[in-house]
Formats: sequence, structure tokens, C-alpha cells
Amino acid sequence: MPQKFLNQYLYWNGRYTADILVNLHPLALGGVTDYQLLITGSLLITPVVLYFFIREFIDGVDALIVAILLTLFYLNYQPNVTEGIYWFIGIANYHLCNLLFVFQLTFLIKSFQSEGKTKAVLQVTSFLLLIISVGFNEVGAMLFPCFYLVAYLLKKRKVLLVFFTGSLIASSFVFSLREISCVRTSLITDMI
Repeated sequence: MPQKFLNQYLYWNGRYTADILVNLHPLALGGVTDYQLLITGSLLITPVVLYFFIREFIDGVDALIVAILLTLFYLNYQPNVTEGIYWFIGIANYHLCNLLFVFQLTFLIKSFQSEGKTKAVLQVTSFLLLIISVGFNEVGAMLFPCFYLVAYLLKKRKVLLVFFTGSLIASSFVFSLREISCVRTSLITDMI
């Protein structure tokens, strides 16, 4: 399996997080029941992740209502819900990316309200989740550094500059290696 992952990462796309998940496809490893459980779990976890994020701004039942409404809005406005939610590759590339990014943002916001060791643990956890989030797809690899650059320019917090730099470096792993392998493949094809 490591060779399959490397081939996919180096020659097909640079999605380092999504490629790992795709190579652990539940139909190949478990079966239909595992696939259905994974799909159901990803749907059920969506309002939970949104709820914890929204609780940073709104308390109580209102946060739950907003989380459910945002989940419904998210599901309703997907271009193709079957590919975005019910297809494992769509989940591995996009849905989990969105959830993980919101989750890491929740940790970062919590860190701003914390001090000492708790603050450090929340920020390190958030940073690691950001690096994982960037590796899901090219859209996130472009948007996440932009998000943190704008956040830094607006708030001038050093931690946001660190997050911008980290996401930019992680993005280079999504784009650079793939581009290098595409050029190499192109050169080999031209020689043949």
C-alpha cells in the first residue's frame, strides 16, 4: 500500500491527506456495511463540528439550531450531493477537508481565550489539523493560506503568521511535487 500511495501522490495528484484515505477505501478493506457506516458517520459529525465552532460565538440552544441550519444549507447547496456526501472519494477529498478546517479553526479560537499550557496545546493541535486539512485538495491548498494571510493582516497576531507560513509550506507539497512529476512524465513521454 505505501507504493500505491506514493505513486498516486507523486504521479496523479499532490493530495497527501486524501490519498491516504482513498487508499484505505472502506469497500476494499471492509465491505458495504463499513462504507455505509462511514457515510452515515460523516453526515452525523457535520452538525457536531459546526456546533462546537458556533459555540465559540453563540451559547445554548441557539448554537444547536444554527449548526443544524448550516448543515442543511451546506447539504442543500452542494453542486452534486451524491458526489459530495455519498461517494467516498468526494468525502475524502472535500467533505472531510471542510470539517477538519472548521475543527482546527475552533481549536485556534479557543486558544485565544486560553493561557499557558492549554493555549500551547490548542495552538499546536490546531496547527497540525491545518497541515492535514491542506492536504485534502487543491482548493483548500489555495484558500487556507489566503485565509490566514488575511487574518494576519487584520489581527496582526504572530500565531496567524505562523499558520499562514505553515499552510503555505503544506500547500507547496500539494502543488510542487505534482508539477515536478507532471513535467518529468511529460519529458519521458516526449522522448518516447
